[in-house]
Formats: sequence, structure tokens, C-alpha cells
Amino acid sequence: MLWTAIQLTSLTLDCIPQAPERAFAVVEKRRVVIANDAAQAAGVRGGHGLAAALALAPALEWIERDPALEAEALAGLAQWALQYTSQVGEFAHGLLLETGGSARLFGGLSTLTRLLAQDLAAQGFAATLATSPTPTGARMLAACGFATHLDTPAELHATLPGLPVKALQSAAGYAATFTTLGLATLADVLALPRDGLKRRFGHALVDELDRALGRTPDPVQAMVFPETFRTTLTLPAPAESAEALQFACARAFRQLEGFLRARRQAVDRIDLTLHHERARPGMPTGAHSTLTLSFLEPAASGERFNLILRERLNHTALTHRVERIGVSTPHASTATEATRALLPEPARPAQGLAALLERLNARLGPGTLETLQPDADHRPGHASLRGNATAPRQVAALHATARSATPGAPAWGPRPVWLVEPPLPLREIGGKPHHHGPLTLMAGPERIESGWWDGDTVTRDYFIAQTAARALVWVFRERNLPAGWFLQGYFA
Repeated sequence: MLWTAIQLTSLTLDCIPQAPERAFAVVEKRRVVIANDAAQAAGVRGGHGLAAALALAPALEWIERDPALEAEALAGLAQWALQYTSQVGEFAHGLLLETGGSARLFGGLSTLTRLLAQDLAAQGFAATLATSPTPTGARMLAACGFATHLDTPAELHATLPGLPVKALQSAAGYAATFTTLGLATLADVLALPRDGLKRRFGHALVDELDRALGRTPDPVQAMVFPETFRTTLTLPAPAESAEALQFACARAFRQLEGFLRARRQAVDRIDLTLHHERARPGMPTGAHSTLTLSFLEPAASGERFNLILRERLNHTALTHRVERIGVSTPHASTATEATRALLPEPARPAQGLAALLERLNARLGPGTLETLQPDADHRPGHASLRGNATAPRQVAALHATARSATPGAPAWGPRPVWLVEPPLPLREIGGKPHHHGPLTLMAGPERIESGWWDGDTVTRDYFIAQTAARALVWVFRERNLPAGWFLQGYFA
């Protein structure tokens, strides 16, 4: 087995989505804990008092340190990591991934670790990755900044003694003693008698060394994940622009994508809970609003999530500034896996149309798109009904039409695209109907007799006619009184 440790070197700072060009710092008890690059460029350093930091960078944005935010970010990353391995553990400001079983799937350990590093950087997390045959060994390497990947126990035994003694978690309380004794590296500790180490520093230190070197079992407690995805993003400063909200949600969507891909699932809905700041004395502190992203078919792509969110935010007015964003998926379904064909296939018409309808629905709002549904009625004015274009039934019908290679011809004659309602009366001169001149009957008659059951009876003979300008129209002759010719529609 191989274990890859991800040491998040600045989780306290990176757990809050932030624009890199804006000075930002995390503060604890009015003292700067950590500052980003923009703040450090202005002279702000960890340990500075808040007043001194604001004097150096007047535009500095800061937030009080909250361990719960760090735990939330670590949990989100653990869900993201499921797409790379099925076993994920955690330690202080870091994750442990069993990568021995999945490295081959991703093209080798070097490729897998490169993908992990790239994905972490895209989410805005600074990290050191290290791999070894033991979890404790990988954690020690990453914690000391050794970004190395060891495949064999021999390589581990050769590298581990060179680490500083701070790599031992169980030795944290003995730093001064180690300095007095001149113990600077693990090699110095390993050179001491084991019995003496146990008597002076306890069994925990020797046990940690044995686990790191693979001498004793080194179990990792796998994290237990919920059935649905849920995370909360805290913004560095209350936001009122769509760009700030989308920038923050991009991280959550990438983590959601990893969570769904690991479970071979997809979602047709994402709920965003926008927690607003208290804008006025009468406004409750827990005020929030909900923004729902809907998809015409289940999706598992972070890029697709971002696209729909951008459309919604561009047409959503925020009444109050947002402090936190909750991202959740009420339910997920099993994702359908697309298989590649042996020979090239033409693109399905539904693919582009479904994406277009999805974006229009996000831009215009739910219920604004309508479609015509065929109805079992021969009368032109009753042969179709209005329906919601984004309803699941309509989406299923769209894909069924796209899958049909040879759609069957209708049992009735051709129908015009544009119907005239109510029908337009036509003049009859010399036994011929006239519409901008005499009409030439090209096809027909097609007799329609229907509607006796609902009081809207029609008894008509329909014809396809040609105008003097060579346009095709649909006309009928009313057989009931008063008889006459009428224009029913225009052919495209």
C-alpha cells in the first residue's frame, strides 16, 4: 500500500475563498495569525497587532479565526478527494489518501500526485504532498515540507532519519529537552537505546517511530461521509456582487464534482443558501435567501454548475450583502455513463438544445419557457397544448426524439407552422378563393369532422393552396352554414 499525505500549509488562510489581489489576513485576539501575499507585500506579517496591520495596509480585509471554518474546509476537501481514492483519513490540517490502489488507474503515482496538486491549487489551497508506504511516514514527510514520493520501504528507511525531530507529534512537548540533548534529526533519536527513550519520553514516541518505519501496524481511521453533499463558504468580506459570489462557489462546485464522480452520481438541483449580514437594527441576524440551480438532466460537472450560476446571478438582485453561502444537494441520482462508439456518430440534436434550454431557464427564470405538446385532436386549434419546456416529461420526449433515427410520418397531411386564429374569411370570386389574388388549390381536400363532444364542432374540407406570389397557405371550406372559404395558416 502507498499513502499520500496532503499537508495544507496555510489552511487557516485558505479556508476562506478570497481574491488574491486584495489584502486579507486572519486575526486571533487582535493579532495577525497569517496574511496573504497581497497583505505581505504591504508589510503585514504574522504576529503584527491588528492596528499596526491596518496602518500598513488601510484596505486590509480581515476575519477572526474560526476553527470550525477550518474543519469545514477540510471536510469539503475530503469529499473532493473521494474521486481519487476510496479511503481518506485526516490529521491536523491535512488528509491521508490511500493511493497505492488507484495510482495505476490515473497513469502512475507521479501523474496522480500531479493531478492532486493541480486540483488543490485550482481551489486556492497551498499544500505539500508526500507519499510513503506508511501513513505516519507520509504525514511526517509532508509536515516537514519534504515533497517526495517514496515507493518502497527501503527508500522510506533511507529518507526518514533525515527529518527534523519536529516531525514527531509525540515529541511536541519535549522540544527544549531535545535541543539540550543535541537531538536534531530522527537519526539522532533512533540512535538512542529504545528502553531509555521509553522511560524518559514515554511509549508514544517509540510507537510513532515504529509506525512510521513500518515495524508495527499503522491503521488509518477512514472518514465517514454523508449521503448528500453539503458545505458552507464564509466570505472574507460581505459581498454584494455576482462576481464575488461566483468566485466563492467555484470552490464548492469543484468539491461537489469530485464527490459526485466518486459515487457515480449526478444532481438535477443545487440549493444555495445566502446568509445576509444584518443591514439594519430591525433585521434578524439569521436572515437568508435561497437560490436554486435547476438542470434539465442530471449533471456532475463543476463547469456546468458555474455556467448556470452565472446566468442566475446576472439576473438576480441581491437585497442585502452576503456573508456566508451554504451549498447543498437535496438528492442525487445514479449517473448514466456514456460509452464511446466504435465508429463516429453524428451529434444528437438534443444535446445542444437541452443546453440552450437550460441556460435560458436559468436566465429568464423557472416557468418562463413553454413548448407545444401534441394532443389527440384533429382540429387545428386543439391539436397542441402549451406546456413547461423544462418539465421532466418534455426533456424525456426531447431525448426520445433525438434517439429516434427514422421518426414516423404523421397519419394526417402536412400542417403549417403558423396558424391563423381565428381563421380569416376569404373572398370567393368566380368559384375561387382569393387572398392577395386568386388561390390555386394544390392538394386536398382533407376532411376534418370533430368536436361534437365539447360543443366546438367543425366540419371542414382543407386544401393546400398557392398564392400569386408562390407562397403556400392552408385554407378550408366550411361545410356548415354559413358556408365560405377561410385562411387557416401559412407554410414555412
